[in-house]
Amino acid sequence: TWGAWREFVIEDTSGNISPSGVYLGGTGSANLLDDYEEGTWTPVAYASSGTATGSYTQQLGTYTKIGRQVICMFDFQVTLSGTMAGFAGISGLPFTVGTSSATGGGMAGYSVNQFRSSNLFSASTTGRQISGFAQQNASYIYCQVDNSGVNGFGNGGAATWKIGYNGRCTGYVIYFTD
Repeated sequence: TWGAWREFVIEDTSGNISPSGVYLGGTGSANLLDDYEEGTWTPVAYASSGTATGSYTQQLGTYTKIGRQVICMFDFQVTLSGTMAGFAGISGLPFTVGTSSATGGGMAGYSVNQFRSSNLFSASTTGRQISGFAQQNASYIYCQVDNSGVNGFGNGGAATWKIGYNGRCTGYVIYFTD
């Protein structure tokens, strides 16, 4: 009937209800999907050193966690003041990035990070691509400048934030937990 609420349950061929998850492509423990979560997080402009503070007019973050994979979207608008040194980053990821190479966490440092828009980075990034990665065993994105060249983009070093400028930063990162 329309409007009636029904609980979704998973039963095996014998009619037994499975409270522990769903097996996909086999019945081994590696095939068990037992973790799915959606939520919000708060992205924060971060520097490895300095005393910068941010005044945010928008600070949005959402995530989807499927098993050990985490997909985080971020969108924030901020005016940064104070001093910032070292590398620029985005802190506040909802889960700590993995470290174990046996479980794929060893590749976590090479996770996907894409910026759709960011005018918050220093002038030295003009005409160059901003990229980054989720730092292993941490909860932040390391932002870097990529230089174009004959072999594609190469690491041009750490990106830095503009101080005293109101700007927006949007993008996403995909990484794995342990």
